Amino acid sequence: MSTPRRYPLPGTYNFREVGGYHAGSSTTKWGKLYRSDALNRLTDEARDDLRQRDIRTVIDLRDDEERRHNPSLLEGLPVRVVESPIFSGSASSFLASDITLARLYETVVTENADAIVRAIRVIASSGDGDGDGDGAVLVHCTAGKDRTGLVVAFALLAVGVDRQQVVADYAMTQQNLPDSLMAPIIARLKAMHVPDSTTIDELVSGSPAHVLEETIDLVVRQHGSVRAFLTDNGMTEGELDDLAHVLLERA
Repeated sequence: MSTPRRYPLPGTYNFREVGGYHAGSSTTKWGKLYRSDALNRLTDEARDDLRQRDIRTVIDLRDDEERRHNPSLLEGLPVRVVESPIFSGSASSFLASDITLARLYETVVTENADAIVRAIRVIASSGDGDGDGDGAVLVHCTAGKDRTGLVVAFALLAVGVDRQQVVADYAMTQQNLPDSLMAPIIARLKAMHVPDSTTIDELVSGSPAHVLEETIDLVVRQHGSVRAFLTDNGMTEGELDDLAHVLLERA
């Protein structure tokens, strides 16, 4: 019987983990790295769940405005919150530009690579020398889609997880964000930003596999691999070894 990836954590729509993926002769650990949408609707039951999962590090990829308007409800939990925004400035500025999702990702990996490295460094530093200890890590943004998707995908690819599995994990988000949730958000954003936008639906709720595939292809063309992308932007081989110890089962 397979372990479910998505969990019905009260107050979230896209909370799941990335255990059990193949990486050469190893697999990713269950119960070590989680990903989610925003944590501003968490209930007491949800906080109890996070405590039982031993989540001790939360990486918040949202910008200052998002955190101010929708603060995470983590009171009483023994967690370290690391604020590590992926976008420079407000994420809402991208909506006004009517940018495509593929172009948004290109902008992130070419202009904000240091932000991706910063977040992955936190994951890599979350274990002791053997990759255990210090509990689990939760990475999140607002929808748990783009910023979280890129950070988690690059972390998995850097430790050798099969590309097809990484892309499938990214694309899973689209199934987890119900129309009943996203339709009013899209309507409100169109009214606030660009009524005639042709890309906002995909920007807000889409996670098509081909967009991540194109982003990985871009990184490979420019750097040779995702691992090289990380080292070219300041991550050390030692930190990447630590990342593998944190995420992978011992072979």
